[in-house]
Amino acid sequence: MSRNLLASFRSPLASRGEQRSPSPSNLQVQLKCNCGKLCVAVTITSESITGHCHCKQCRRFHVAAFASFCVVPTVDLAEQTSIIRRPGACATAGRVDRLWCACCFSVLGMEVTESGRRCELYLALGTVEDASIPDSLALKWRECFTEWTLQECATWPAALPTMHRARRVTPQRAQMPVSGGCACNGCRFTANVFPGELQHCYCKLCRKLSGAAFQTWTPCLAEGFAWTNQESLILVRTTPHGQRHMCRICSSTLTIVYDSQPDTIWPAAGCFDDETVPLDVSTQLYRVIHICCIWMQSWYTLPDDKLPRLKYAG
Repeated sequence: MSRNLLASFRSPLASRGEQRSPSPSNLQVQLKCNCGKLCVAVTITSESITGHCHCKQCRRFHVAAFASFCVVPTVDLAEQTSIIRRPGACATAGRVDRLWCACCFSVLGMEVTESGRRCELYLALGTVEDASIPDSLALKWRECFTEWTLQECATWPAALPTMHRARRVTPQRAQMPVSGGCACNGCRFTANVFPGELQHCYCKLCRKLSGAAFQTWTPCLAEGFAWTNQESLILVRTTPHGQRHMCRICSSTLTIVYDSQPDTIWPAAGCFDDETVPLDVSTQLYRVIHICCIWMQSWYTLPDDKLPRLKYAG
């Protein structure tokens, strides 16, 4: 059985047959963190707005290419003692409180406060349980996302590899460093990742921890990676075969370290400083792939980029 999906694959809805039945005017979806200690029903209405925010603050907090939100009235989270709130800013919503789970660091979204009263919840859709989203709602969302703050979008999410395969440069020869860090700057690093590759991952763990549609990873030899600030750095085992560096202050997930690759660190592209990423990053890439596509959420559509789509990890 092939480990690849067709290059034309763009959404799980297509494989199930897109049913264009109207979605209910009011329904509930489940907001659930990775550890399961936080599970809240959130009511979605026909007026609920969805959007991808590309602002620098959202990209860094979610450690992703962009944040995906559904805007709803604020949910009563008083009984959810595991929720952490941290004041922040968003170019779309203004002053906000960022929300995440204190136990597993899953990003839950952000709340907007007016006159001392919480009035809106920007629900992080990557943390919404897949099974709670009916196909009719997923199809509606897929067709109505607004792109917010495109003027601040990163260059790397749309990059395509242009280095010829015969001239492929391995990570051992990567010489172009980038810098990056978490949302609060308590963790900072430099990494020699270019020339290199990007792997856009849609697995449930990456989605839950980031609250985004996917996270993007790039390999770096451990000898080419250095922490320049690690005041709030922790290393957490997140799977039987790997660990992730996280910030205990702002919840950012910064790297993956696989047990089978002790000499390699995989930093998340979402935490790179924009000014250190090559302007024409495509010329520095020999491989870009979409991985774990069988777990991508039904409301998201892959770009029509003809890049390889792998069912599982690559």
